[in-house]
Amino acid sequence: MDLPFVLALTETQAYPAVQSGIVDALLANEYISADERAALLEAQELDGERIRVVMRGIGPSASDINLQIETALDQGVSAIIAHTKAVAQAALNLTFDMDEPPAIIFTGVVNPYGSGLAQASCIKPDHVTGMMTEVP
Repeated sequence: MDLPFVLALTETQAYPAVQSGIVDALLANEYISADERAALLEAQELDGERIRVVMRGIGPSASDINLQIETALDQGVSAIIAHTKAVAQAALNLTFDMDEPPAIIFTGVVNPYGSGLAQASCIKPDHVTGMMTEVP
């Protein structure tokens, strides 16, 4: 498939909010239409006009996380949206030695520097980016 392919994984109870945020960002950036947004919120997969999206709420076990990422890598995923430290670390570990790894976009990570995702905001693997979550 020539379309960009995004895998979004989360292991928390915040999955519905994370799913909604990801879908809204895809709509705002015109990767999906309003109709595709509605369909993606009802289902967890979309073969859209401009993008293919697979969203999964998964259990916290490393084998569940690794299996979902490995399956997506086999299918040619373009980006992995990783919600939580465990998911982001697994995605980085499974893509670190790839010649052309998919982008890893992390969210819901309190300390990406202590987690090994980055050394600093500008010192990180080229295929990794994300948003640090600060807890008051």
